[in-house]
Amino acid sequence: MCWPPRTNPNRSASPTLATIARACAFFVTLAALAGAPQEGLAAPADGVGVGLLVASPALLDPSLGSGIQASWAPTVLLRRGGLRVDVGGVLAWLGASEDTLGWQVDHDELRAAATLEGRWRRGRGALLMQLGVGGTLVWEGRERHQSRRLAGGPLTTSGSALLGQGSAQLGAQVRLVRELWLALRVGPTLHLGAGGGAGYGGVLEVRWLAD
Repeated sequence: MCWPPRTNPNRSASPTLATIARACAFFVTLAALAGAPQEGLAAPADGVGVGLLVASPALLDPSLGSGIQASWAPTVLLRRGGLRVDVGGVLAWLGASEDTLGWQVDHDELRAAATLEGRWRRGRGALLMQLGVGGTLVWEGRERHQSRRLAGGPLTTSGSALLGQGSAQLGAQVRLVRELWLALRVGPTLHLGAGGGAGYGGVLEVRWLAD
């Protein structure tokens, strides 16, 4: 599949990455300084979560997209002291749009990945590291500007692609109330396939975790 040019030299850089990084530093510091570990408040090892995803689209540079992500971790691989390692998965939808000089672009992705997540208990919170391997299904549609007026109808092009993906994220989670937790993770993502490349993303997620 041949994609039209995807870069826009007139587009300004987004401050989203810096905002995510500052928020991640806040939650990591909060989890680390929450106090001495307490057995009754240990982060459980399995659960489900849903949250807001902000990430670089696989095939639309240099834009940022937003969407939703659901996660689950049904299998405990390791428990040792304050460390717990879970096997799970994530499923996410990401949408983005962009206006170039010639095109209006609509971009949608469906991401699915198996995950391996480590949690280090720190007082009333936990530090997180998550590795993911999976795939991304991309659909992109483009409509040329003013084509309805000049050509009597829209001039459009569309395409789809399936890419492999890998990701690594660091973050932290803190307890909200009882078994509800707020988690933040950020990190790079690599897409493999025609037109793919490196990007970054972050997830702010509410989790339900129970022993």
